[in-house]
Amino acid sequence: RVVLDNSAIDAFNSTGDFDVDFGDGALCHPDGFPFEMYVNGEYYGLFAWNLKKHRKNYSMDKKDYSTALLDGILDNVTFFGGKIDWTAFELRNPKDLVTMDGSEYDGENPSELIDSSSSSYDANNSTHVKTAQVKSLVERQAQAVPLIEAESNDERAKSIFEQYYDMTPMAAYFIVSNVLFHYDGFRKNWLWTIYDQITSPAFYDMDSIFGRHWNGTRVVENSETTIIGMENGLPTKQLVRLYKNELDAIYKSLRDANIISTTNLMRYVNDWMERVGLDAYKHNIETWSSIPSYRAEKTIEDGTAEGGFFDSSKRIELWLSARIQALDNY
Repeated sequence: RVVLDNSAIDAFNSTGDFDVDFGDGALCHPDGFPFEMYVNGEYYGLFAWNLKKHRKNYSMDKKDYSTALLDGILDNVTFFGGKIDWTAFELRNPKDLVTMDGSEYDGENPSELIDSSSSSYDANNSTHVKTAQVKSLVERQAQAVPLIEAESNDERAKSIFEQYYDMTPMAAYFIVSNVLFHYDGFRKNWLWTIYDQITSPAFYDMDSIFGRHWNGTRVVENSETTIIGMENGLPTKQLVRLYKNELDAIYKSLRDANIISTTNLMRYVNDWMERVGLDAYKHNIETWSSIPSYRAEKTIEDGTAEGGFFDSSKRIELWLSARIQALDNY
């Protein structure tokens, strides 16, 4: 969780900023609940509804142009490599932005933000000026990884890293993602927050965890042992390069406290399943017999092979045990 800075509070006085003093309740991740859906009285299946990707859940204000919330394909090609593909992701915050041709920014069809190089730019238009401010903020972050990669001295590279990234939530994201094998969370299924030129990732859309492939048809080969987030050009690779000792210490503290343990993680899995209830699972599986994560492999009439496997809490428990053993070694 990325929290509002309350370091200015001391024993004699708080800040006077209500959100900081009282806490705004932002989780910086979805908070879902299970339910069975009926449409016009007809059973439609088992679902989970979650908090949406709203700025307030990331301690952001739509008129604060020193912050940004990036959502979409954010990888070494579209962003972290230094060259930005403005069509690959959406800025969900701030609002009232303008594109290079002078039109209103549309997150459903994103395009490059305006700056002073555009013939449509008006220095007397406050919206143009504020948009250019946000664009500069985003462009600055896109240059971070190439700068860090180019510095061979680790201490100097750390100094650069800390001018762009918040190491603590970065470490949390990397460790949690590796424990759960959130393997598609290093390209599209993550959000990036920028607060006053410091950025970090936030969890979203964790549909591919516990070794499951994204389409649900199988468990990914070597998912128990593969370390993820280590692709060239990703900030998490530089995190590991520069802070492996710190990551080891954080991981060890979580293991020693049994926060990262098969028993503790299965407590959350089983708690969720008990909230859903066996009748709801059974009703859903009987209604939708083609669910990939609870069916046998099959070949359809045209000869096409369709994958499938039978998932269960016990399968997850055995996978977690092997995964944590591999991470202990790592």
